[in-house]
Amino acid sequence: FPLSAVDQSVLKPSKQGQQHAVGGETKYWDIETGDRRAADAAWSFTAPPDENLAPLAGRIAFTWNLVDQWFEEEEEVFVHARDPYARIDVLQSSSHVEIWFDGEPIADSRRPVLLFETHLPTRFYLPPEDVRLDRLRASLTRTRCPYKGIASYWSGVLKDGSLSEDIAWAYRDPIAEMPKIKGLIAFYPQAVDRIHLDGQPV
Repeated sequence: FPLSAVDQSVLKPSKQGQQHAVGGETKYWDIETGDRRAADAAWSFTAPPDENLAPLAGRIAFTWNLVDQWFEEEEEVFVHARDPYARIDVLQSSSHVEIWFDGEPIADSRRPVLLFETHLPTRFYLPPEDVRLDRLRASLTRTRCPYKGIASYWSGVLKDGSLSEDIAWAYRDPIAEMPKIKGLIAFYPQAVDRIHLDGQPV
């Protein structure tokens, strides 16, 4: 952010200072509002030696997790800023998806929803009716994605009764842009024996 766009009255010089490998000398500030203080929450490159970073000189950045909220226009964003070069497509499919876990079929669906996300493998979201829910146990794990919302997880129940942690997840209430995956279940490929798409391993 340009310095003119920041309320400088809440910035207090920090004792922290370091030499960034690329950006050079880095100056830090604490953010102080009322009785709250976030140490080293703001920082700036003083005079970047790399000419590609020269436009950042004098601009202030904030450490994501040290401030309360982030917004794009009037919309709150979570986890990290959305990448303008990332794309997500969610498509209904009639492909045949089969998933095995602990030597047995755990899911079999001919109505998956396929999620394609830039730089990531295709995810297969399946209706709960096509998944052996008796082989899953709800987990306390929750994660948040800026593009999809809050995910809840299941662990897989092995034949001996023990659990393989967090092998599947679902977005019970995804953000408004992702209604097609609501309540559907997806599996981590590395957490199951294998996944087949139309009879071929993926």
